[in-house]
Amino acid sequence: MDHVSAFLTHQRQYAAVGQFVSSFEWCCWKLRHYSCAILQAKGLTDFSLAEVIFNQRVFTAEPLFSCFASMAAQSSGQDKVLIQQLDALRSKFSKLVKARNDLLHGTYMLGIHENGEPTEMLIEKYTPDKFGTRTIEVISSEKMMADLLREAEEIKSEISSVFTTVWTLIRPKSSA
Repeated sequence: MDHVSAFLTHQRQYAAVGQFVSSFEWCCWKLRHYSCAILQAKGLTDFSLAEVIFNQRVFTAEPLFSCFASMAAQSSGQDKVLIQQLDALRSKFSKLVKARNDLLHGTYMLGIHENGEPTEMLIEKYTPDKFGTRTIEVISSEKMMADLLREAEEIKSEISSVFTTVWTLIRPKSSA
């Protein structure tokens, strides 16, 4: 393989990581935006005040999801179907958060072998435990990275779907 092809493979691998990070951050944006919308539907007249709250540094992904889920459940009158949707989504999102954290704090073994061939995508995370340092394989192939991106895209869609359910339950009903 020539150096140009190897370089393009390397760039594609980094691009896949960037696409995942972007998709994950869109999930977080939706959680913020929909949380603000729930507050507005329940009487908040200044949307930007809610944005001030939900854009604080303390609202990392999991606390943000927890707040969104609690507000969605509370504002919908504890709708059982919605709570089941939220629980399923919480489990998926929690796994995605762990994958994202491992990915971003991992060590990237990307590049080109001495023979000019591109290396397979490998991202590892080193973590101490009671026996010493342990290596966790975060991503071991471009396919694995593509699967993680697909999962993030599905979760992003599910967040929108859950919000649509919430909105249907809480929006003011027009009198006919």
